[in-house]
Amino acid sequence: MDDSVRQKWVNAFNAGEPECEKLGAVHLLSHGIWAFKANATGGRTDLVYQEPLTNINADERLADGLVLTEWKKLSDGGNPTRYFESARNQSDCYSTGVLAGTELTRYRYAILVSRQDVDVPDDFTNGLVTYRHVNIAIEPRTPSKRH
Repeated sequence: MDDSVRQKWVNAFNAGEPECEKLGAVHLLSHGIWAFKANATGGRTDLVYQEPLTNINADERLADGLVLTEWKKLSDGGNPTRYFESARNQSDCYSTGVLAGTELTRYRYAILVSRQDVDVPDDFTNGLVTYRHVNIAIEPRTPSKRH
């Protein structure tokens, strides 16, 4: 990560989880994934369609780019395993109700922003949903100092 990008992540980390989500949305956009914060009575999510589905066949071609993300900021001394679990559990809440849609059925990303790198659980599948875990460390340790 170059110095200017690192400083943006440090600033977002210091400002709190919503700022990490915003910066993460910009990063996803640079990869062609449109990220939106949607808020409705009874639900809130980070990545949704911008229009209602009218032609499911056309939308299926884009399915790999339509995912649900749940962001967590790991406070210093926090338990990363617990935060990843919390992100997975929270993402499950979005599979029904006002925010449900086909973008929530295949992949869900639990993203943990932390000061230093943490152990990341392996991806796993539960039913039809694959949970992927990502750690964005704003001050990663060198490989020789990790363990």
